[in-house]
Amino acid sequence: MEITLRLYGALGRYRPADAPAMGAFPLEVEEGATVAGLVERLGIPPSWVRGAFVNDRQVGLSGVLSPGDQVNLFPPAGGGEA
Repeated sequence: MEITLRLYGALGRYRPADAPAMGAFPLEVEEGATVAGLVERLGIPPSWVRGAFVNDRQVGLSGVLSPGDQVNLFPPAGGGEA
């Protein structure tokens, strides 16, 4: 299934090589994928994700994704691990 993903701030370094350099991009994920699974797939340390929003609603890492979801991931305000 396809979702649209936007990585903010320092998380941008984890965008796939075939994704555009800026902005949101489409990404294929498995049915039943979670935000945590998406974070793991991209190689993002979970502690670097301080905000996860799906369709403009804040969710936890256990949030389940659906086809067409728009996912926004935000790093800690100061960057790095707390």
